[in-house]
Amino acid sequence: MSTQSEAILEENLIKQLVDLKYERVAIKDDNELEIEIEKNNSIKELEEDIKKYDIKVSKEKGYQ
Repeated sequence: MSTQSEAILEENLIKQLVDLKYERVAIKDDNELEIEIEKNNSIKELEEDIKKYDIKVSKEKGYQ
């Protein structure tokens, strides 16, 4: 097994996540981190509501 620096491992992980359609964000300070966490929490809550209420979502038509 070859060894890689932590920076290379981190960059490879980020590339894999981006390939899986995760969005890469730049966070410069604590305030931006807090904003991104809130966005993520809102998305999770929406996804939970969609599952809970069995809302059908279509990219062309929106919510049904």
